Parts: sequence; structure tokens; C-alpha cells
Amino acid sequence: MNVGYLPSYWAPDGVTHLARSYFQFEGKTFDATANLINARFEVLETWSSSCTPTGVASWITGEVGTGTTWNNQPQLKVRTDGGNVAKGYSSACPAGMVGFDLLAAENILLNSSKWTIMLAADNELDTSGLAWKRFANSGAIRVDYNRNPTGPAIHSIQSGRWTGTPWGATSKYVTRVTKPKLTAMVGDIDLDGAEIKVVYSVRRASGGGSIFSGVVENTSPQWHAETMDWGSWAALTEGDYVFEARSYDDWGGISPLMTFPFSVDLTAPTAPKIEPVAGVAYTVTTNQTTGVTSYSDNANAPGDAVYPFKISNNYVDGRVLRADGFIYAVSKETAVTPPTNVNCQSPPAKEFVIVCPDGDSMVINIGAVNQKTVLSVWAFDAAGNVTGTDPDDQDYQSGAAKTATLTVAEPVLTKTVVGLAPTGNAKWVDIHADGDNLAVQRVPQGSCVEETVLVASRNARALQFNPGAGKAETAARAVDTSGDFSVAAWVCPTSVGGGTVQSIRSLITQLAGSTPGAALEIGEWGSVRLQAWTGTNSSHIVNEDSGTLPVGQWSYVTAVYDKINRQLRLSSQVGGSISDWVIAASQQNILPAASTQKVIVGQSIGGAQQFNGKIYRPILTQEILTDTQFSTIQKAFVNTGGTNDKEGLLQ
Repeated sequence: MNVGYLPSYWAPDGVTHLARSYFQFEGKTFDATANLINARFEVLETWSSSCTPTGVASWITGEVGTGTTWNNQPQLKVRTDGGNVAKGYSSACPAGMVGFDLLAAENILLNSSKWTIMLAADNELDTSGLAWKRFANSGAIRVDYNRNPTGPAIHSIQSGRWTGTPWGATSKYVTRVTKPKLTAMVGDIDLDGAEIKVVYSVRRASGGGSIFSGVVENTSPQWHAETMDWGSWAALTEGDYVFEARSYDDWGGISPLMTFPFSVDLTAPTAPKIEPVAGVAYTVTTNQTTGVTSYSDNANAPGDAVYPFKISNNYVDGRVLRADGFIYAVSKETAVTPPTNVNCQSPPAKEFVIVCPDGDSMVINIGAVNQKTVLSVWAFDAAGNVTGTDPDDQDYQSGAAKTATLTVAEPVLTKTVVGLAPTGNAKWVDIHADGDNLAVQRVPQGSCVEETVLVASRNARALQFNPGAGKAETAARAVDTSGDFSVAAWVCPTSVGGGTVQSIRSLITQLAGSTPGAALEIGEWGSVRLQAWTGTNSSHIVNEDSGTLPVGQWSYVTAVYDKINRQLRLSSQVGGSISDWVIAASQQNILPAASTQKVIVGQSIGGAQQFNGKIYRPILTQEILTDTQFSTIQKAFVNTGGTNDKEGLLQ
């Protein structure tokens, strides 16, 4: 590869030569946003006519090919560089690399997938031959370039949700948080480049300047989520806004602008409607003065019947969003508070069930949980506003529900006591109970020391479990745990807690094959709980929320599995009254217990979780017992004449 003028007297063939050399590189067109920082052609000069530097110029030309001749040379486009060089004549100027800057042709190079570089002598008419040079027939181009950072993309706005199909023509992205955290995905396509800067802002969709802005300096070029905290900027009011973000790199590259419209909505949906369903067992009564509707069923008790109700979106046109769905709760209390941050994918939480119908209404099926049952229903929208929500309370949503009251029968139940045979360190003992004139109740009082002076008219009998292996068993099943059941007992532990699995204490366990079906227990931290198994290694647990059972004192513990409402309910109270329920939702079926499966009192199925203390009047029955029934049903423990309790399990 030669350049310059070669005199005939130097030429091996005795002919005068004039030479130019072309180097052609093929690749792919650069990104349209690329900016060349450096582009340099380097080639080895293998020979020169002397060690005196002479000029060589670099050009960008049209393409060369098989048809290229001296008389058919490609078009000269841009002269990019020139320099005086001399390498390869002798050891004084040995062969070496020479380079030529190509940046003058940046616009041409960026838009071409084939680069053609011509080298030519500056003075091609120098007949002395001193401009004649030879180069290797291969060279290299080193290119340093920068591309604009990737345009930011929306990740999320705190507590934001779509009102319909994401990105749909009629769908909006809404939040009820007035100082939301804003998160965008940012990065730079040139991962080996320097860190980038992100500039962001929020403005009103109707126009005007920024009402929130900031800069994230020196963040990674790797594609990642970057969160902008609202900080001390003024809170947003209800309305429509645009979140904007743009990235910058150290080489002057600027990304496309991200614009993401969103809305702040603080208005909760109107309270939904609750309506009866025709042909159902309940009787509907409307108070003509107050307009309040109540429902009653005198033929069925809790757990006996399913009651359908229609709940509907009570939509009022205007700025208020339509309800996305409903929250409903079945309880014996009127004052219940719905969960926070609900959406259509939220699972049941405690007694609260979240439903999202395809239309504006749906029918739900509930069961009675007490003689008086309250159905509470709230509506929520895509922003997370719940019926009756205080718009200033963004951390907790407390709403006024639409309610319906259902009253059912509460029959006097007749139950039997089946034998409980103690073994090991378990035995029946006399205890002190307040019952001289209250033979039915015989409520244990204070500490649970054994009675030292026996009184025949109040001879209360309890199971005593001393340290070491001890239990009491029935001969057969008390309940099928796959259906409704209630469990209760007066409990007086000598120790609770410990914080480990080994510190769990089993009170009453109904077996269901190789695993328990359900068990009333004292958990590892000392609170009472009901556990119901859905499989060999899976279960639902509802824990007492009033602390730990007191050591050395009597507590009355009650629990229910309600299959219709899919609820586990639990209470415990020191003394003779029943506390508020602790409620959890259970969506899987509980394991069934065959008729031959025993009930174990005082330890687990494998002999572990040994309880130490006393258990008085244990109950495990295939009913949903009401508060009143948990008390009155205990008369079954009293023998004829009111003296001496029966020793066993009330079934």
C-alpha cells in the first residue's frame, strides 16, 4: 500500500508511479443518537524514502470495489487529517504506527455501515521521490462514541393503581397519596460510560410550571429503579398531574423526556347498597320511621343456613371514581374497621373479604356467627379510597360501612359428656369454683390451687397435668373437623411462653388420621390459639390478641371454626365473661376426622407439647356456639341434684 510519487529511476520496473491507498471497513450503522468522541485510523508505515517527514493526508471517500481504477476513483468527501511522518527508512526512523483523526467526517461516518479511508501524499508532484511511502495492507480504526441515555420509564407512583386496563385509552393511573414517592426506571445504553443524572418534576396536566422537582446526581448507568422522595414540597390537591423525567450523561447526551399522567383522588365511593335476595329463608323488616332494614330467621341457628345478599355499587356521577370492588365483613360487632391498602388482588384479612365483580353488583353468601350477626360492606376505588375514608388520613383508612343486621334462633342445646381417661401424670382433681347457688356456672375464681376442704354442693372437677408425660383421651371422635365446630375450656397454666416450637402447649386436639384436624393450643409466646390443618404440613392459625394467658389464674377460652364464612374465631378472658373475638379467614378446607379418631387433652398427637396446669370443663362440639350458649351449655357437666361435676369432654 503506497502513497506519493515514485521516480522511474527508483522503480524496479523503470516506470514512474503515482499512488494512493484505500482502506475499507464494513460494520453496521451507528445508533442515530450516537456522538463520536474519538475516531482514529491507525496503520503501520513500513517504509519511507528518508527519515525526513513528509505530509500524508487522510480522506473519507466513496466506496471502492473491483471497478476502482486510477481513472475511476471514488468521490472525495472530506479531508479528515494530515501529518508529516517518516518511518521505516532505517534504524534511525524504524517502521511504526501512524494515526489520522477521522472526526471531521463524523456525520458521514455515523450514517454509513461502510467506511472508506484514502491516504495520499500531500505533495503528489514531488518528483524527488521523498514523498513515496509504503504502508501495511491492513489498519485499524479506534472509535470512542457516546449515545444518549435511555429514556426514563415509569415504574410506579406510591399506592398508585390503574382504573382499568393498564395504558388503556379510558384508563387512568390514580393515587390517594398527596406526597407520593415517584419511581422511574433509568439507565444508559452505554453501560461502560460514566454515571448519569436524572432531572424530574411534576406539573399540573392543565399547564403551568413545576410544582415539584429535583435531581438525582451520579446514579448508575445500569437500568434500575430510582425513587424520588417528595420531601418538604407542598402536598398535591385532588386533580390531574404529569410526572416528567429526563436523564443526562457526562458527554452531553440527553435522553428523551418521559411524561406520565396521573391523578390524585381523595374522594371515597358512595356507600354500597345491601339488598335481599328473593326466596331466601330470612324475613325482611323495614322500619318505616328510620328506613333501616333488618333480617331475621327464627328457624335456624348459627351454622345451619346460608344467607345470600346482593351488594351493589351506589355510583354517583361526577369526579368520584366508580368503585373497583367491595369489602365485606361478617361479625357480631357493629364497629369493625376495614384493612388498609386494599385492591382486587388482596386476599381475605381477618374477617374482611375483598371481592371485585365484573359488573356493578354481586351476590355474596354468608352465615350467622351469633344470635345477632352484622354484615358490614364498604366500597373502594382504584385509588384506595374506602367508603367514609378521611382524605387527610392516608396511612389508615377507616370507613363508615353500610350494614345489615341478621337475627337467628338461639336454641337451648342439650349436650352429653363423654369420658376422658387420664393416663401418666394426669388426673381428675377437685377445684374451688363459685357455685353454691350457681350450679350451672360454677365459675372458677382466682388462683387454681386444689380444693382442700371439699364441699359436696360445689364439687367442681378439673384435669390436673403435672410435669412429665400425661394426657387424657376419648374413646372416639368428638367432631369432624371438616365441618363447623366449637371448642372451649377453662384453662389455668403453671407456665407459658418461651418463644420456641418446643414451648407450644396443646390443650384440646381432635385427631384426623396421622395429623391433627384441629387443636386449641397455647402458642410459643404464651397466647392462646386455634390451629386447623388443611394438609399434613399446612394449617391455619388464629391467635389471641389480648396478650398471654396469665399463669396460675383461670382463663375461659373459646374458639369456633365457621365453614360457611371461612372463619376461625377465638376469644379468651380472665374471669367469667367472654371477650371480643379474634378472627382470621380460612379459604382452604380443613382435614376431615374419621369416627374412630380420638381427642387428646393435655399434649400433642406425638406426645410432645405437654401442658402443665389444670383444664376445667373442656368442650368440643359440632356446633357454632353463640356467646350465650358457651355459658349455658356447661349445665351438661352438672349431675342430677347439682352435686359433683361429670368428668369428661362435652360433645
